[in-house]
Amino acid sequence: MTLYGDAAGIMAQADKDWERSVRHLRAALAVFRADRVPAGQAVSLYWLGHASQAGIPAHENVRPDPVRCYEEALELFTDLGNAMGANWCRVSLGTCAFFAGDLDRAEQLANQVVDDCLATGIRHPLGQAWSNLADIARRRGDETTTLALLRDAAGVYRDHGDPWSLATTLTDLAAQEARMGLDEALPDLAESVRLDEEIGTLAQRQLALAVAAYVHLASGRRAMAIAALGAYDATGHTLTDWGARRSVVSEHADWLRQTLQDTRAALDPVAVATAAASARQRPLEAVIDELILQPASMPITGPRHQAPEPWQLTQGRARLSLVAGWHAVLHRRRPSPDVPDLLLPLLPPRVR
Repeated sequence: MTLYGDAAGIMAQADKDWERSVRHLRAALAVFRADRVPAGQAVSLYWLGHASQAGIPAHENVRPDPVRCYEEALELFTDLGNAMGANWCRVSLGTCAFFAGDLDRAEQLANQVVDDCLATGIRHPLGQAWSNLADIARRRGDETTTLALLRDAAGVYRDHGDPWSLATTLTDLAAQEARMGLDEALPDLAESVRLDEEIGTLAQRQLALAVAAYVHLASGRRAMAIAALGAYDATGHTLTDWGARRSVVSEHADWLRQTLQDTRAALDPVAVATAAASARQRPLEAVIDELILQPASMPITGPRHQAPEPWQLTQGRARLSLVAGWHAVLHRRRPSPDVPDLLLPLLPPRVR
C-alpha cells in the first residue's frame, strides 16, 4: 500500500496535480516512518520536495519545505549507499539554491554530482548536473562555458540513450549556438525535432518553431524567421507548457522566454500574424519540415562563423572546477547495470 502511495504521488505530478501528490506522498511517508523503512522514507521525501518545489498548494501553511525534504532524503540515501538517489537530491538542492540566488552553492552541489558520477561511472544524473552548471554559467554571462556544458550534457544523454532529455537539451543548445552566431544551431534543432517526432513530444516540437525563428533571425533569414514565429503562434504553445513537463520551470525556460520576446520585438507583428494564419491551414509536420528540417539539410551559403577553440571550452569548464578528462572516463566506464529507470521511484532493487 505504501509503494502504491508513492506511485500515486508521483503519477499526480505527471498530471501537475501538486496537492494530490503531496497528500499521497505524505501518507506514504508516515507509514514508512512508522515501519522504519529508510528507503521508502527517502523516496517519499525526494518526491515530496519535488511536488512542493513545482507547485504551491492552495493552503500555503501545508506546503512542505523542499530544501528540508531534499536534505533529509539526501541523508537517508547516503546512509543506504544509494549514490544515484543522493545525487538527484543534490541536483534538486542545487536548483533550490539557484533560484534563491546562491550561485556558489548551486555550483558546488552540481560539481559534487559531476565528480561522483565520473568517479563511479553511474551517469544519472550527470547530464542534469552539466545542464545546471550551464544555467549558472549563463547567469554569470559566460557564453563559452555555457556552450561547452550544454554540449557535454547532450553528449551524456546521447551516449546513455535518453531521447527525452537529449531533445530538450538540443533545443536549448541550438538557441545558445544561434546567440553566439554558430552554424550548428539549425542542425542541432533539427536533431531535436526528429527525436521529438520519435517520442511523440508535441510541446517540444511546437517550441522548436520559436527557437527556429530566433535561429533564422540570427542568420539574417528574416522571412523565414517571420514564418517560423507565425507558425509557433499558430500552435497556441506557451513556454509554461514546455516547462511543465519537467515539473520545475527551469532557467532554460526563463532564458528562452526572453529570447522569444527579443525575436518578436525585431519582427513585423502584422507579417507574423499573417504567417500564423497561413500556418493554421497546414499540418504541423509540413511546417516543421519546411522551416527546420529542409533548411538544416542545405549547405551553408553565407559567411561561416568561427566556433570557440577546444582550449577555450576547456578553460571555461576549468573555471567551474570540473573534472579534467571526463570524456575519457565516460568512455572507459560502463554505466552501472543496476541503475533503475528514472521513471520509477528511486528505491533500491530489493525494495522494489
